[in-house]
Amino acid sequence: SEPTPLVAGVNLPDLSPTGELFAAPAGAGQRTGRDLRGYRLSDGTPLPWKISLPASITLAVGRTRWAGADRVAYVDRDESGYFGVTARRFSESSLGEPERLAGFDPLSPTESFDVTHDGSRVVLSVRNSVLSIAVADNVPGITASTQR
Repeated sequence: SEPTPLVAGVNLPDLSPTGELFAAPAGAGQRTGRDLRGYRLSDGTPLPWKISLPASITLAVGRTRWAGADRVAYVDRDESGYFGVTARRFSESSLGEPERLAGFDPLSPTESFDVTHDGSRVVLSVRNSVLSIAVADNVPGITASTQR
């Protein structure tokens, strides 16, 4: 059938285990920050809670997965600025306190993740930087030193 527009301005949606709700980051974009919201699948109505997310031009902040029927997990930044996975319990009218699940390594920021259906295990995809030093000998135009 033809697609039915449901909610504009959101991406990276994830359906709840019941299929009645979905969560997705909404807003202007990665440079200005976004809000993670829950929505009813039946009509796209947003739930009354939202989670303000930090700006990032390199990572999918707000990427969401469900960690049980009443808990949503998402890529976020901690108080030190490191990226990892945070979870919160919620109901249709309220939102619980943030709980750090995994990641938050200063050298390997979390890019993506998934959570088991019961919320007991997390698998991470992290971004690694490769830093190295190399020596180049016999470079044209540079006179070699006689001392080492």
